[in-house]
Amino acid sequence: VAAEELGLRYVHVPIQYKGITREEIAKLTKTFRELEGPFYVHCFHGKHRGPAAAALGRVALDGASRDIAIAEMRQYCGTAGIYEGLYRVIAKGSIPTEEETAALR
Repeated sequence: VAAEELGLRYVHVPIQYKGITREEIAKLTKTFRELEGPFYVHCFHGKHRGPAAAALGRVALDGASRDIAIAEMRQYCGTAGIYEGLYRVIAKGSIPTEEETAALR
């Protein structure tokens, strides 16, 4: 409600520090592809899960290479290396096609 009052659309996709599931990847990718930006992606600390979700958007929406998205997580956000699952998803996770995200509710 507070987001709407400020003219923002709130999309809640909780993810874990251990990684991002296929379903969560699909939801995040659909959000980036189908909603109008700019996007504000956040998590509790703003350093780990949020930047990983934003990195998915960089790859899926912006066409950034996976290496660039990972470098941005490290350089700009300080995403800790101990969260290997987050990095693994960005490095090797399957990103749904536009057709697959369009078919999601």
